[in-house]
Amino acid sequence: MSKTTGTIAVVLALLILAVAIFYSGAVDGFFSKFSANFANATSTPNGSVDGTDNAATESAPEAITGSAATPTDTTVAVVGTVTPNGAFTQYWYEYGTTIQLGSKTTSYEIGSGYFAIPSPAYIAGLTKETTYFFRLVAQNKFGTVAGSQHSFQTTDATPAPVGSTPAIKTKEASGLTSITATVNGEVNSNNATTLYWFEYGKSRDLGNVTTLTPAGTGDVTGSVSHTLIDLEANTTYYYRLNSQNQFGTVNGATLTFKTSTL
Repeated sequence: MSKTTGTIAVVLALLILAVAIFYSGAVDGFFSKFSANFANATSTPNGSVDGTDNAATESAPEAITGSAATPTDTTVAVVGTVTPNGAFTQYWYEYGTTIQLGSKTTSYEIGSGYFAIPSPAYIAGLTKETTYFFRLVAQNKFGTVAGSQHSFQTTDATPAPVGSTPAIKTKEASGLTSITATVNGEVNSNNATTLYWFEYGKSRDLGNVTTLTPAGTGDVTGSVSHTLIDLEANTTYYYRLNSQNQFGTVNGATLTFKTSTL
């Protein structure tokens, strides 16, 4: 493993812990403090490439259910982590009032990289003051795996949070050279603390991911970008923008760029 890849693995591990703490927060002041600390903790030098591991072997995903949950009287925000292990992977949560579960959330696509990605979901329509059991499930073409089962209890009168999944758009790449490119997009956080990242690769399977980066908490569309380095000359790359907050994960359209010749 290269020095850059090893460093990014450590950063992502710390990031996952921070995101788990974030999704378990229950007061507005904490969200504000977290956003500032999170932005500082996850910043990376311009031009870095994060999460490249083309030599890894594709396999079934790994799923870890986060034990922390943020319930209200009729909803809950949960988050775990999924490692796609090189193949396009989707995740969902199973839940219910008994250990047999019985219900499940919408499925979300988490990508195809080789690093653990936070995997949030928002469950509504619950009964107040009731214990629920839940677990994270992930699936790709190599198999389906389930994380450990945990529980939470809904409250009596806590109101549901305001917000929704991000609105995003993958945009045309810029700054193309023989070995670099800047991938671009737009993100609207829809009133919830939001992260974004890009996937890219030499086929539609993508396989590489950039660092998860804060996109703010407001309701205004903003531009986002990431500069990729160490690319191959005269090569077509596929890429897309992804984003998530406590309400779930969304994926932008897949576009392409071609590096110049040497």
